[in-house]
Amino acid sequence: GAVIVDDKIHLWNPSVTLDANGPMSAFIVIDKKSGDVNEVIKRVVVDLKLPSSEEYGLIFEEPKAFLTPSNLSRVSHGFMLTVTAAP
Repeated sequence: GAVIVDDKIHLWNPSVTLDANGPMSAFIVIDKKSGDVNEVIKRVVVDLKLPSSEEYGLIFEEPKAFLTPSNLSRVSHGFMLTVTAAP
């Protein structure tokens, strides 16, 4: 599936400058059996060249909800998630 950067992330996190940081999207594979959402987020942060010192979350497109271990089963083939500042 794919992960895109929230185009408003800089409003919540000024250290993220989208023009200078790197790509706006990345393709990733998620191991739903591991249930390790933090590892998924770490990999996304590296792939998208986001500041690693910040906190991030992944949001499903529809219906909007943060990705958690309890809803990891909602991730389907061809998924689209948005990386944004963590709540």
